[in-house]
Amino acid sequence: MTDPSTGTVPAPRRSTSPPILSVITPTFNEAQNLPVLIERIHTALAGVPHEIVVADDNSPDGTWRIAEELAALDDSIVVLRRFHDHGLSAAVLDAMSAARAPYLAVIDADLQHDPSILPDMLSCLRADKADVVVGSRESEGAATESGACNGVPCHGWRRSSPGLPACSHRRSDERVLHVDP
Repeated sequence: MTDPSTGTVPAPRRSTSPPILSVITPTFNEAQNLPVLIERIHTALAGVPHEIVVADDNSPDGTWRIAEELAALDDSIVVLRRFHDHGLSAAVLDAMSAARAPYLAVIDADLQHDPSILPDMLSCLRADKADVVVGSRESEGAATESGACNGVPCHGWRRSSPGLPACSHRRSDERVLHVDP
């Protein structure tokens, strides 16, 4: 993929270690936003081994094609072009199945979410301050039950919290998403 500002093809980006975080982005007609989002994720997670899993519902605007072009130059990008069972939830679940990292993040490709909070959210999880962290634009200074989540505007819950969604952010097996009964 040629960089429109310079007219050159960027050098391939190669991962040197297994990912700690899989960033999942479900897409539909996000061809223009996807390159911007991927660059923002890479910038936000500089120094954090990560992968980006794009789950595209066979977008008519060719989002999947853009994703594949980006993946050809960046081995941290995984592309799932989905032809069946379209929809946000199904795309996220398919991407979670393909993800390799022990920690998962989900971010929309519409550029309305700020990837710069991902490192602090990951840090909160790795420090065992919460089992699930949800970023929120509406929650200035939100905190976990065990204390602030590094000052990030997010909510953190322990598995024992009332109303916790029935899903864990961590997997004990690389290939399986564990869902609580």
